Order: sequence, then structure tokens, then C-alpha cells
Amino acid sequence: MNFVFYLHDEKSSENIERRLLWFKKHYNLVSSQEIYSYYYEGLKLYNSCHLTIDDGWLSTYQVVFPLLKKHKIPVTIFVSPEVCLNKLNFWYYDIKKFSENDFKQYLVCEGYFKEGVEKYPLELILKELEIDEVYSCIRKYAFIHHIDLSERGFVNIEEVKEMSDSGLVEIGAHTMIHPILAAENKKRSEYEIVQSVNNLATLIDKPVTSFAYPNGLWMDDFGQREMEFANKAGIKLAYSVQPGVLNIKKSPLAIPRVGQEKRLKLGRLGLILPSLHNQRKPRNLIKSLKL
Repeated sequence: MNFVFYLHDEKSSENIERRLLWFKKHYNLVSSQEIYSYYYEGLKLYNSCHLTIDDGWLSTYQVVFPLLKKHKIPVTIFVSPEVCLNKLNFWYYDIKKFSENDFKQYLVCEGYFKEGVEKYPLELILKELEIDEVYSCIRKYAFIHHIDLSERGFVNIEEVKEMSDSGLVEIGAHTMIHPILAAENKKRSEYEIVQSVNNLATLIDKPVTSFAYPNGLWMDDFGQREMEFANKAGIKLAYSVQPGVLNIKKSPLAIPRVGQEKRLKLGRLGLILPSLHNQRKPRNLIKSLKL
């Protein structure tokens, strides 16, 4: 079976090295170029895995990248040029400094949601707002409560270039500032995809042909509209987080990925089983409480 696996923030060097070596022992770890050749050039893959890392966490550079070089493991890392260039943090990083219950009350008091939304996880609540609303709420709340948001949690452009130049790391785009694309209007969705690809290519002085949809759930977070925008931007490989195996008959602009090793223990069945963590129902209920 051939598949793509995704990682996020990896703080423990020992833990991630153990995981990387486990992958290297059990699978042929292939590069982004080989995934491209599989879809476009007829390359046959066997028992192959391509590792990807979303968001460009600072730990990706400080903890994971040295191990990639040590063990010569190819990966794709998805980053947002606006965040890298201006040393910003994604919204889901900043809200970790907030009192979750208090911030939920703030969203109700400010007229974004009706009462009752407080029982849902904060991250899911914010996924039902447009991205400009999310950052506006965060900045206002931080200002009112004197919360410092200056700590950097993600890679800067110098670190991105170093990883890109290593020969092991493909740099892919991940929108400008990580909106839920399906929650945005057509113009903003297109901008987030196309501009992130163009800006990132300029910053690293290389073509950018890979993309990961933020959050990555089909229909909840992206759809055919976003796939068309990715194609317009010159993207050849675009990744979701829908579970599944690589399939030459399916679109390379909605490649499935898995993020749990326990799925791999079940073999092919584990890779194609639907996720037990279904966001659709709670997010639809949250949406019904939006003002």
C-alpha cells in the first residue's frame, strides 16, 4: 500500500526520531518528486510512504529538520508566506494563551455567536468565522487582557530557505494565513491559494507545485472550488486530511493523508476507514448559533 502521512508540532527529539526510524524501517520513504511521477509519469510505487509536515512549526526546523538530515529522509513541509515573512503566528497558536471559557464568552458578548456555543471546543468555534474576524477577535481580546502574543512559534523565511536548499525538503504552500477556505468567499479563497503559491515561489526562488488545504476535510474545509484555484496556481499535488491510499484514478489535487500510526497497524483497511472524529455535526451546530 502507498500513502502519505502528515505530522505537526514535534517537540521531543527522541520521540520524533523513534517515529522517523520506524517509518524508515517499515516503508520506502519517497520524495515529493516520486509522488509527482506516480501521478503524472506512471511511476510504480510499492509499500511507499511520503512524509509531510503542516504549518511550519518552529519545532519543524529546530527538532525535526536535523533528524531529516541525519537519516536522509525526504519530506514536504507546508508553510504560509505571510506568517514566515512577517514572523507571525497562526490563530490556533495564539489562543493557547487565552482562557478558553472566557474567550468563548467574549465571542458571545461581541455578537459573533448565540449563547450555547460555549459547550463546543474553541478551535471548532473559530473555524466557523471568516479568517479576518478570527484575527480581529484575537487581537482585541489580547489587548484587553494584556496578553503578549509576540512569542514566535513558526519558522521564518531564512529557516524555510535553508530547509528548501537542503535537497531533502520540498516546500509547499498552505495559504497566506490559514483560513478555512470553505468559510471564505470566492475572492478570498482564490487569493489565499494563488497568492500564497506565488509569494512563496518568489521568497524561495523555486517553483511551488505542492499545496495543503488548511484543516483539510473535504466539503467542510475545501471543495471543487479550491481544487480549481489550486490548479490555476500551477499546483500539481494538493493534499487533504481525508484518510486513504494513493490512487492513480483519483485527482492529484485532493490527495488523501493519514496522521495516526495506529491506522497503519490495520493495514489497508486502517487507511481507508472513515475518521471516527467527525467534525461535520458539531461544526454545523456551531454554524447554526452564528449571528
